[in-house]
Amino acid sequence: MLSPVIAGVDGSAEGLAAAEWAAREAVRRNRPLHLLHVWDRHPHGHHSTPASTAQRYPARRALREAEDRVRRACPGVRLGAAEQVEGPATAALADSRQCSGQR
Repeated sequence: MLSPVIAGVDGSAEGLAAAEWAAREAVRRNRPLHLLHVWDRHPHGHHSTPASTAQRYPARRALREAEDRVRRACPGVRLGAAEQVEGPATAALADSRQCSGQR
């Protein structure tokens, strides 16, 4: 299986534009696109209760918006699973890249 092109999305206009760019790159390289939203529950090191549904909703919405935009912009893109993970964004994106076999 080909390693996917991985795009981190956050719901911002810039994140949506990056997802669209990644979709075009995935089509160009004939690879699937994997959308990833990283949610850092403890951005300042404060540990609290587990994430609630209300806290996860913006992440799901960001992924849906990115999927919709990507499908409109690049109908031929092969979308892999959209995923929401917790942690610092840089670490989560690097882990996702390693798990997919990209170097």
